[in-house]
Amino acid sequence: MNETKPSFARPVYYLALGVWLGAMMLAIFAAAVTFPTLKTYAPVVSVEPYTQTAQDTDGFRVLGGAIVPKVLWALSGVGGVCIAVALTAMWISRGSTRAGWVLRSLWAALIVLTLTSAFYFQPRIGSLRARMYDPQLTPEARMAARHQLNNLHPWSERLMTAQVFCLLGVIGVSLLHERRACGGSACCKNSE
Repeated sequence: MNETKPSFARPVYYLALGVWLGAMMLAIFAAAVTFPTLKTYAPVVSVEPYTQTAQDTDGFRVLGGAIVPKVLWALSGVGGVCIAVALTAMWISRGSTRAGWVLRSLWAALIVLTLTSAFYFQPRIGSLRARMYDPQLTPEARMAARHQLNNLHPWSERLMTAQVFCLLGVIGVSLLHERRACGGSACCKNSE
């Protein structure tokens, strides 16, 4: 981002990136906490509608699998908005014309990873999850869906990790590029 940008563009750019990074961290922690919590959860039988004990059934996976995809869909929406806001702020500041190839490559990778998550992994995982618990399917078909989901899930986790590292790279390279464009000072005097 260059030193002739409007004063609002730089904070908006970094705000969008920060909000997105925070949303990613929240989604990761939500997924990491949901399944272990539900696995050890003991419902109050006479009060709560969910009365199966998680230790005796696959219920914690069913419940966790109903929660986490909704968190990931929300994350995709936040990511899409943050991409649009950050790239618009970068364009307004004319930073996209001065950004180096590393930053452009990181942005391209981040966009591809986000689109892959939103339009391939999440729908595919949702479809497999629905097939796993479809009572109209044979037990063999449900087990095949579970096997496919178990194979796909680690790739989804790797994709999320790659998104986090690409976003951290975008933030870091943006800060370095901005510092270099300002002659090595912490912030541009003309942007204040």
